[in-house]
Amino acid sequence: MQQNRSRALLKRLDTRFGWTSLGFLFALIVSELALRIVGFSQPILHQPEQLRGYAGRPNAAGVYSREGRAFVRMNRDGLRDYNHTIEKPPNTLRIAVLGDSYSEALQVTIDKTYWSVLQEELNEDCASLSQQGYQAEIVNFGVSGYGTAQQLLTLQNHVWRYDPDIVLLAFLPTNDIHDNSKDVGYTYRARLYNVPYFVYNEDGELVLDGDGKIEEGKALRLRIHALWPTKLAIHTINNSRILQLLYVFRLRLSSYLASVFKPQQVAEDNSQAVQRPVGLPDEVDLEYPAPVYSPPASPDWVEAWQITEDLLAQAIQDTHDNDAQFFLTVLTNPEAVNPDLSIREGVLKSYQAENFDYPGDRLESFAKKQDVDGFISLQKPFQAHTVKNPLCLHGFKNGVECSGHWNEMGHRLAGELVATEMCSVLTENLQSSLTKDHHR
Repeated sequence: MQQNRSRALLKRLDTRFGWTSLGFLFALIVSELALRIVGFSQPILHQPEQLRGYAGRPNAAGVYSREGRAFVRMNRDGLRDYNHTIEKPPNTLRIAVLGDSYSEALQVTIDKTYWSVLQEELNEDCASLSQQGYQAEIVNFGVSGYGTAQQLLTLQNHVWRYDPDIVLLAFLPTNDIHDNSKDVGYTYRARLYNVPYFVYNEDGELVLDGDGKIEEGKALRLRIHALWPTKLAIHTINNSRILQLLYVFRLRLSSYLASVFKPQQVAEDNSQAVQRPVGLPDEVDLEYPAPVYSPPASPDWVEAWQITEDLLAQAIQDTHDNDAQFFLTVLTNPEAVNPDLSIREGVLKSYQAENFDYPGDRLESFAKKQDVDGFISLQKPFQAHTVKNPLCLHGFKNGVECSGHWNEMGHRLAGELVATEMCSVLTENLQSSLTKDHHR
């Protein structure tokens, strides 16, 4: 009798467990579908790296929807690009692109990025290129959040095996100057991701801070991320919206706990962050409200500009040492090309600046002194375009209007402008740049 009761109890427990499991599974499926229907997606597309702090995760893929919406797939080298052969194909003008989130361009599909437009325009409309029987090929090394220091390290350690003929560095005044200085841009995020900085030593030479060494705890993190169970876990996360939501929650929780248990450290980081200028129009959403529209007024910003120019000078020298041409493109800050004149005037008033030209003009003067092969600042032509066509070239429906990164129209215009400038330069000196292989 007792044995029969035990069997009946176990049967009821098994039944309850089965129904509970089915209910839990049903809830997971419904939640997963609901998150997909509302468009939530936060794939993990980057991984820690010792030299640059972090880099793209090879073969990672997912739908990026934080701003804009696009399916993103990293190639086998962790670049937001198609796979490329290491050996340059015959009759190819290979162009390496260095940049930040504007170049990685997670917000738009890969065929809509400015560098895809650049390749398309060069191959279809640049007569001097086609007459030589050459095709342009872009290799995109842009990574979100990279400053000039990380771009220089990318150039020195990853670009040259692809043997490019041209290096195109896309410079963003809003945050690149800020990101290049440890005194100005060293925040909680920079510490968390072990972002590298260049500093001046006692002899006034610009050197990598700490010789690229990292703390033991962060070194352990690198080793953990290299293990196959970690790679499998991240692959699983990238295919599950529920796990992505939990991952985002963990990151937010970590940030909150840091503010609770390490308030002094977080306060120090926040004190170094650039403060939003008084009177800035509410419609303007700035992640980095950097004072870049006038000559630097503080010693820290004077040095930040100097570090930036010295880093660019090293990149230019390294490019020329490798028998390639260097093109510098200055990108647009969203507030500077806002189609609403009152907003642009309000921004200038809050910064106490006369116009938005200072970064582009300064870098153009720098480029001439450095004998840069090609230069274009996009701010003035973008602004002229918005005057004729009052449409937002920055921003998406799921973001702040006319703020943030380029939308498809912004990428299209940028690609066309850069292609025109590059084709003009190539018309003058293409023959010498394309025959470098015969002299090696």
